[in-house]
Amino acid sequence: MTLEEEKEEVGTNPWKDARISTVPLDFAIILANKGKLGGAYFKIAPAENDIKDALEVDKSVDDLSEGKVPLFYFDKFELSSSSGKSTTKETQIPLYFRKSQLLEEWKKQNRNENYPDVKVTELFSVITEMVKPNNNNSTDSDKDLEYLVFIPPKESS
Repeated sequence: MTLEEEKEEVGTNPWKDARISTVPLDFAIILANKGKLGGAYFKIAPAENDIKDALEVDKSVDDLSEGKVPLFYFDKFELSSSSGKSTTKETQIPLYFRKSQLLEEWKKQNRNENYPDVKVTELFSVITEMVKPNNNNSTDSDKDLEYLVFIPPKESS
């Protein structure tokens, strides 16, 4: 098959000039929500291992939809951190992009305990809940939203 015949059969390679970039999460979310900007397409994609881990945790699905980014957590697992120059401790509810980091942090804090069941949620569903306008009928889980923190993969920090 000649190059001309191949182009006619398959078409022009849409990935020929594609570029993969790492950008801060807030900027990536803005770009992904716009979808296409100035002729370029933007999307956030999880690593293959993260997809595999999410599917192992959530047996109710057999594939992760394109554009879905899993976040891993344990119920009732919290971190405490000092806020700036203040000596007060703030509670944080961590959401991890990597299951392995969640397990590692659990073992650091709970050396002799078995892991609880790993839970998985999705980045954009969490962000959607976080940006919803406050209402007077908020539940306890809604109040937890202000304590959520995204823990980036180690290789991103």
